[in-house]
Amino acid sequence: MQDNDNDLPGASDLEYNTFKGAAPESGSNQDPYAELVALINSGKFIEPGIKFKEQLYPNLKALLKALENKEELIELQFIAIKGMEKNNEVQEEHPNRDLTQNAYRLILFESIFYAQSLEEAVQLIKRRLPFRG
Repeated sequence: MQDNDNDLPGASDLEYNTFKGAAPESGSNQDPYAELVALINSGKFIEPGIKFKEQLYPNLKALLKALENKEELIELQFIAIKGMEKNNEVQEEHPNRDLTQNAYRLILFESIFYAQSLEEAVQLIKRRLPFRG
């Protein structure tokens, strides 16, 4: 049975197909590194009232540093897999907590992990998040 049986949790078949080589939507000509840095710095991935500290958000901080240093996609994906593992663990340990920002971080990490390029990751993140930066 193949209803929505893709490898990307929460992604529609259309979004999943984007990861599998379909041409991404034509978007901005902005540098994808700069777009992701701005998005992470927007505060949307941090719980309200909490400071963006490395001790609290080590994977998000590591991703931000790697983006600022314009690391290769494979390096970003390595950070993303650790972020996915940690944020999935948080969801399992605290099922009754408001996990909105946790879900946003998962979208960010999953999109980077499954993408074939950073531009592709940016497009998917923008489509999957309920806000626009």
